[in-house]
Amino acid sequence: MGDKSKSGGTTASQMLQLYTTKEDSLLHSLAVMELILEKWIEPASDYPFPIDIAFHQIISICQETNGIMYGELLERIETNHILHTLNTLDVQVLINHMVEKDHLLLNKGNAG
Repeated sequence: MGDKSKSGGTTASQMLQLYTTKEDSLLHSLAVMELILEKWIEPASDYPFPIDIAFHQIISICQETNGIMYGELLERIETNHILHTLNTLDVQVLINHMVEKDHLLLNKGNAG
């Protein structure tokens, strides 16, 4: 969901994304969205460096895919709109750190 700018397009800075983990939280999220739309409350500002979210997303993607190629993992993280403030180097450093600390297993595999 986005807010229409004067030029008619949706502005990325006005994007509102809702995540729910429980049945009641969907109702809560929708109520908050309604309050934002009616200008009762302001939406949260952008999360400047969501490294903790990236950490969890990397673990989640690796679990979901039962292993993933390094390049594909980078692409999936870089195209995740929540993580748009992270650049490629940030993500590479995070992945390398996760491998060094044994949070991820790097499987070199066959080059041929």
